[in-house]
Amino acid sequence: MVSKMNRVLIKRFETSDQGTFGKLYAPNFSCFIGEPPWRDNQTNVSCIPVDEYHVKLVKSSRYGMIKYTNAYKVVYWISNVPNRTGVLQHSGNFCGDRSLGFKSHTYGCQLLGKSFGTINGQKAVLNSGPTLRKFMEIMNYENYILEIKEG
Repeated sequence: MVSKMNRVLIKRFETSDQGTFGKLYAPNFSCFIGEPPWRDNQTNVSCIPVDEYHVKLVKSSRYGMIKYTNAYKVVYWISNVPNRTGVLQHSGNFCGDRSLGFKSHTYGCQLLGKSFGTINGQKAVLNSGPTLRKFMEIMNYENYILEIKEG
């Protein structure tokens, strides 16, 4: 029997040169999310367009977490972003526009955090690493459908 694929919703609530921020809602879980500002879906500098996406668990040498006891890292990859590759969900705090002097821990990816606040005067998602781990555990490391909405 094929199980029904989980669905996750992101509702964006704010965007500025310091980043695009929203709330992620999954079954029995919610958190905050940070992405770069909207820059016409340009690679490495923009959040992704409002749409529906397939998200898959993949191995990552740079990001992610150790899955169970295996010696490889895993991370979620947003697989069908138009004209983009390598859009991940990983840990980090800042997602500002580097060209305007803001800090960023992402090149077009999404950062998960337990809360939304500021660090040294810049907007950020906070407690990212533990939040990402909890999200992956809640999702049982399974692929899912992601819907992104404004407001």
